Amino acid sequence: MLFTIKLGNEDFQKGINDIDPFTKSKSEAIQLGAAATKTMFLVLIDENKKLIALLTSIADGSGPRGTGSLANSMSDIQLRMDQSWKLLINASIASTYAVLRPDEESDKMRLNITEQQKRVLMQRLEAAFGPSIKSGLKAGQLPLEAAAAAFYGVLQQPWKTEGR
Repeated sequence: MLFTIKLGNEDFQKGINDIDPFTKSKSEAIQLGAAATKTMFLVLIDENKKLIALLTSIADGSGPRGTGSLANSMSDIQLRMDQSWKLLINASIASTYAVLRPDEESDKMRLNITEQQKRVLMQRLEAAFGPSIKSGLKAGQLPLEAAAAAFYGVLQQPWKTEGR
């Protein structure tokens, strides 16, 4: 179990490394989405470290005494991790503003990408997260799927695209 948690932290650190350049983007929407995602990864790493420390202390005999104390400590960590994952939904929604701009011909928004770029992005999202994201953001979705569904839902709208 500890091994799996440590591997997870390595993956979260890779995520931080991948997202970090976007925190310096010229687009405020991209900066906001990247900063929220980076914060999520940092919190997950920190909570995993707390979980490792808790599990190690239990194995060493110096951890919480009693099932209730253990359950309370574990649930506190899980709650903070769950709250952190939900931040990804906000990051995704903020990132949608990076592909939108006001349409000078109307009072509506439009995509600042071409129809082809929109199709490719939607196909990549479908390939990565499955067909369930096509129906958009729904109650009960896990945060990762919800974040993808939120972004997909914006792309799915009948926006004008560049070159159109």
